[in-house]
Order: sequence, then C-alpha cells, then structure tokens
Amino acid sequence: MLDPLLLARVSFNGALNEAAKWSGKDDQAIAAEIHISQGYMSRAMRGVWQQWAKRLVAFMRATNSCAPLQWLAYQVGCDVVVRSTREARIRELEAQLREARQLA
Repeated sequence: MLDPLLLARVSFNGALNEAAKWSGKDDQAIAAEIHISQGYMSRAMRGVWQQWAKRLVAFMRATNSCAPLQWLAYQVGCDVVVRSTREARIRELEAQLREARQLA
C-alpha cells in the first residue's frame, strides 16, 4: 500500500511507477506477466494509463458512483472506504486546482 501522504501527492502515473519500483520487477517482466507488449507497457508507463485513469475518475463523478472503483478494489482483495463528503469535495477541488496549475 502506498503511504497516504505520498498518495495525496502523486499522479496515477506516479502510483504506477511506485508500484513497479516496489515490485522489484522491470517494465519488461511486468509486461510479460500481464500479457501486454513491451511497447504498450512503455506507453502505459509514460501516460496512456494516466489518461485512462482520469477518464475513469470523470466517469465516476459524472455518474456519482464508485462502482468501478469498488470492482477494481475487489479484484485485489480490498474494500473501498468512503470518507466524508466534505473531505471528498475538498480533495476533488484540490485535484482540479493542481490540474489547472499544470496547464498554466
């Protein structure tokens, strides 16, 4: 599990890189294990999956549903814990502010 303080600061790509680093496996080994080409793995680690993750978050906000997140968590033996609505809204606004600053 990623340290909560680090989790608050990293992008999805950052989380992928942390997971790969802590696994002790290189990109080629991970690609082979998850049955994707090394080229696609390289693109995934450089941003393709970051865009997918952002779209998934947008989808969950648009539908007001954590069902996709629950499914992902279930696949790896985890549960989703919903924090207060106020805290979730603050995190959402902070994420939007970070994105706006990156675009500026």
